[in-house]
Amino acid sequence: MNSEYISGIDVFLLCIPLPQPFRLGFGELFTLPRVILRFKIEGRYGEYFSYGEAAIDFPFSAYDAWDNICALRSLTIIGSKVEGREKILEAAWKDRQKDFCYAAQAALNMALDGAYAQSQEKTVAAMYGSSVRSGQILQSVGMSTNINVIQDEIKKICLGGRIPKIKCDADIASSTKTLKVVAEICQKNNRGFLADFNASLNEDAWNDLLRGIANDRVVRDMWKYAEQPTLTELGIEGLIRANITSKEFFPGLEIIADETLLDEADAERCGAHEIILNLKLQKVGGIDRARKLLETAQKHAGKNYRVKATVGGTFPTALGRVYDQNGAAILASSDMPSDGWQPATDWFTGPLHLIHEAFCLDQGGSAILMKGKGSGFSVDEEKMNALVIPVPEEEYRKIRTNGKGNYITIRLKDESAYREKYEILTGKKFDWNL
Repeated sequence: MNSEYISGIDVFLLCIPLPQPFRLGFGELFTLPRVILRFKIEGRYGEYFSYGEAAIDFPFSAYDAWDNICALRSLTIIGSKVEGREKILEAAWKDRQKDFCYAAQAALNMALDGAYAQSQEKTVAAMYGSSVRSGQILQSVGMSTNINVIQDEIKKICLGGRIPKIKCDADIASSTKTLKVVAEICQKNNRGFLADFNASLNEDAWNDLLRGIANDRVVRDMWKYAEQPTLTELGIEGLIRANITSKEFFPGLEIIADETLLDEADAERCGAHEIILNLKLQKVGGIDRARKLLETAQKHAGKNYRVKATVGGTFPTALGRVYDQNGAAILASSDMPSDGWQPATDWFTGPLHLIHEAFCLDQGGSAILMKGKGSGFSVDEEKMNALVIPVPEEEYRKIRTNGKGNYITIRLKDESAYREKYEILTGKKFDWNL
């Protein structure tokens, strides 16, 4: 019987400089907070570490990095056997349903999966029963008013063997122009593409967009997926109606649920109405929870319909991206590209690449899983330690008070913007856990 157990837990807050500022509704982020969970495991052959990462950005979640740290520090699992990972996850999930820190659950799932896979001398993907070793990369193109910039980016993505993911919004004329330009480039490169609307359209706008472009044969042929076209407040029902319209005007266009895919009830509706699931591991709580959503969707799908899924990304470090890749190998449909396959070295290189291993691609540009047992990577402790914020509680006390930490840099529209946004999204006072 496996006797490996957790003998120590550490939680770190990293401050990662961004290559360029990331725009938020209340300001700009210049450095990225990421939370790392580290287990010390007493194994059959000595001690080793297993890691998890909580990588999701406030205000795109109703909690911030300090909330994730508090959730992970509250774990009382020292002495627990690695083989009991399912019970540990089940117990932790009850707490997450109270504080909604799902990225903390993902970090816990990741660290436990790595430890258990290591104890079984398997990869994480193999531990879950997957034999998939590679997958097609879905790569985003940022919004731009310069169509030439978009064209250049699309060409590079196609030449690299990847699938382009463009951003569209409520400006129907601009989105229509972008769809046409991208479709022409993708046709020349024999590549389909995905358009992400980030929940920006009401139903009438979606219908108008499709009617206005339905006669463009190139767009009809090359536009394969529309991610979250309808407003978040319309829920899954909005996507169901959008799917009806797309089948009428674009029979080959499939709808993907993102912002409105929140729980098993949503997954059930997606399965029943043939809507693809975007399973962002950080958002839903890790591979274990994502599998449950997928199973629920399939259970309520039609007899002849196999539910499709893609694995989204949330801008993690190399640690979290290796886990995303394992998740894509386990969860994503074989014919679906995934953001989760994209190497983290596309944005974090040199001193910001926190593992010793390199991400690999095959000759066609698809990503290849790490071969190592357990988590599949070994952490470069020197690089990681250089990014650690020594007193994270003090850092977030300052950020929530006036938006200015000692390490994490946010340019706010006004100094109360972060505090006000936090209280609105969480329903709690900004200093409730400080």
